[in-house]
Amino acid sequence: MEVLIGYMIDGRNSGIDKYLLRVLRVFYDAGIHADILTGKDNVDLRACLAPFKAEIHEIPGLMHPQKQYKAMQKILSQKAYDAAYFNISEPMHCIGAKAAHDAGVPRVILHSHSTSQGESSIVKAFLKSFMNGRSRNKLPKYANDYYACSKAAAKWLFPSELVEQNKVKILYNPIEVERYAFDSAVRAKMRSVLGFSEKDIVLGHIGNYVMAKNSAYLLKILQKTREKLPNAKLLLIGDGPDRLAVEAQAKEMRLFEHMQFLGIRDDVPALLQAMDAFLLPSLFEGLPVSAIEAQVAGLKTFLSDRITDEVKLTDDCVFLDIENNGGTWANAIVNAQPCVHKDVRSFREQIRPFDLDAQKEEILSILG
Repeated sequence: MEVLIGYMIDGRNSGIDKYLLRVLRVFYDAGIHADILTGKDNVDLRACLAPFKAEIHEIPGLMHPQKQYKAMQKILSQKAYDAAYFNISEPMHCIGAKAAHDAGVPRVILHSHSTSQGESSIVKAFLKSFMNGRSRNKLPKYANDYYACSKAAAKWLFPSELVEQNKVKILYNPIEVERYAFDSAVRAKMRSVLGFSEKDIVLGHIGNYVMAKNSAYLLKILQKTREKLPNAKLLLIGDGPDRLAVEAQAKEMRLFEHMQFLGIRDDVPALLQAMDAFLLPSLFEGLPVSAIEAQVAGLKTFLSDRITDEVKLTDDCVFLDIENNGGTWANAIVNAQPCVHKDVRSFREQIRPFDLDAQKEEILSILG
């Protein structure tokens, strides 16, 4: 079977990329060959896709819809794909699906991974809202099957009738559970490598520095927490367009020396072991796999109340208001002390929907 999959960035920098890499492994092991759509071919993406022998197709972005459609037509004319699987965040990202439908691809699948269009500019937000509204009602025409990473993501992307008729299937973003299980030896090693003492309370965050992640709010949380727990530190994993602004603000608030900006890392399971609590004050999310990873690592997990409660696996996952100066979060962190890592085996049934091994058949069923 030949399948065309979109869209990836570099294999390292987004939740969709990480999800698709896991899907690609399942497909590859089942003898299914996949090619990948991207906005820009790059070395990192090629390295991530090399094990799967995937061909990379670079296409124009949404700022050039006609060019993107023509590029898709050319790709689809060169190979007979059995299915086209599009992982998108907004209804207006449907050009690839339209092209696949028009080209007669037997199965066209749409998968929602967000709950908002995420635009701070009023003008751009208005235009996006208009385009998303027009595109949303066309999705049933372009695709055969519909998926979402959460119920909230389903309601955001697809027309209400599809959701109400239960035509949108929920497929949670899976992880390799055993890689994240708590290990005291790994914890000791990583804290030593990172320069943390056992007395330090390490607050962690994983995410791109973009509007949705509400990165600057982490500084308010750290500031308020350090007023009560002077040994609190902040460990940040990820990169993005707002990183330099967050670093500059951290220096202005005299917090920079109590923070570590690690950038994109490939050793996230080990880094989670070094943390005492995990923070995710997002403005919106589809279903954040980082929150699943943190809980499976046994961490106290503090999430924005804008995030779907489908992500909650244990009582150690708490949802908090972000309409304040961080004091509520600081109080919750203080009250949670001492933070003790849970063993994943104590809540195995709760994490089953997010376990890659348990999900393999469901992932394969995407293609029929």
